[in-house]
Amino acid sequence: MRRRNRAALFLAATFLLAGCASSEIDEVLPGGIFKGAAVADEPLAARAAMEMLAKGGSAADAAVAAYFALAVTYPSAASLGGGGVCMVADWDRGQVFSLDFVAPRSSMTDAYRATAVPANVRGMAALHARYGYLDWRALLAPAEKIARFGEPLTRASAAAYAAGGDALLAQSGAKAIFASRGGLPAEGEAVPQPDLADVLATLRLNGAGSMYKGPLAERLVAAVREAGGSLVREDLQNFAPNWQPVTGVRYGNDRAYFAPPPAGAGLVAGQMWQMLAQGKRYARADEGERLHLLAESARIALGGRSRWLADDGTNVQPADLLSEQAAGANLANYNPSAAAGAGQADNGAPRQTAAPESTGVVAMDYLGGAAACSFTAYQPFGTGWVAPGTGILLAPSPQPVDRNPLSLGPMMVFNPQVRSIKFLAAGGDGADGASAMVNVAAAAVIDQQRLDKLIGRPRVHHGGGDPVFLESFADEGAVAALTGRGHSVAKVNSLGRVNAIHCPPGYPVDPEKTLCWAVSDPRGFGLAVFPD
Repeated sequence: MRRRNRAALFLAATFLLAGCASSEIDEVLPGGIFKGAAVADEPLAARAAMEMLAKGGSAADAAVAAYFALAVTYPSAASLGGGGVCMVADWDRGQVFSLDFVAPRSSMTDAYRATAVPANVRGMAALHARYGYLDWRALLAPAEKIARFGEPLTRASAAAYAAGGDALLAQSGAKAIFASRGGLPAEGEAVPQPDLADVLATLRLNGAGSMYKGPLAERLVAAVREAGGSLVREDLQNFAPNWQPVTGVRYGNDRAYFAPPPAGAGLVAGQMWQMLAQGKRYARADEGERLHLLAESARIALGGRSRWLADDGTNVQPADLLSEQAAGANLANYNPSAAAGAGQADNGAPRQTAAPESTGVVAMDYLGGAAACSFTAYQPFGTGWVAPGTGILLAPSPQPVDRNPLSLGPMMVFNPQVRSIKFLAAGGDGADGASAMVNVAAAAVIDQQRLDKLIGRPRVHHGGGDPVFLESFADEGAVAALTGRGHSVAKVNSLGRVNAIHCPPGYPVDPEKTLCWAVSDPRGFGLAVFPD
């Protein structure tokens, strides 16, 4: 089906969805008609996404609207100054594509405060240009309204400020916006951002290109330099997102897809998945061995990262790393009853005290289109500095190892033959995001458990050295299963955040009978929504 024909179907679907309101969802019960869903780490962003779905928009439209709302409400991870990656299930072609807009390093290297090239805006424009159906202006309107008038802070936003907002107190410009009353904003407090609202208005009316060329671009470059940053005009003009097809790995009649480099979490999660799926190893294991297998697969995948990591990802062949042969080699010395020696993993240990440095959005539309995106500011609230007069929080210039951030890398399970999506997820937080996502995906897709029931279960993560990390609410049986196999266990409060949608039979095979779940991780304060 060509894009124009699918667009016509969206127009028809609009009549079915007209007047629908957003509401929280734990599940779509059999007998109802699934009208789409979206999940984000911040509720106002989730509701912005659902406004677009209720208007007949695509999953890409929903993801774009959610992102711009996050740039206002959740700048700890999603400011206009950062970057990210998306995956899209192309319903017409029966393929999955990845869109890389990871923020590149600026060309100026001698600045006081090296800053990344803002990439998210052009990334969202590329996503909308290929897969959007609604008017661009409609997608930015919710974010502009929130920035202009201020909305009471949700618990999710307040928690991010409480966890990492001290970075905003070092610069007078950021402090004036986010701590105007003497302290960081709390839940229920409104935080108007008029300068950011003006930028969003310009982007809404003049298009995303206005941030990269023209008066706004010139003003942004000057503002960044005024803040001691390193942005130059050529950085903005030359930046372009990159589309590439994703080669999925076979899983039964479906294929599992993982974001390729520079999304560092993609290959880590993909390698873990192949190790779990090989020979139905995870499916055949008992609960104790499953924890062990998840830990060992994370150790192996993270331990090997330094061998394939590159600044631009050009030395990486994802098909080789994600092959069954590679999984077999990785598990050649696997012992279901004993832990292997600690490996060496770069940046593998989770940072439990830091605010989230990444956030994920997932969306499905009425016709079975799907998008999963991850965004990052590299550090909580980026540099903590605002480009004067723009309201844009700047992200730090990524070092080579950061060019493949472990916090970026959504996944999908898709059947390209029948154009049916079964699972999509985007992990967030830090280095443990990839293994958290695989913890969830394995239970939902391989073991066929209910997503809403499993999302809160204890997770395990192995960063490559001692100890193995296990969430603190795990029972003693889980601890014994790991220590009995020789693991040294450290309990932590939480491991990653995962936003996910799961349709076990596949969607849209039979929209009136398909059972789907859309779930926001209870480790955060996000929201899963759908048109009622």
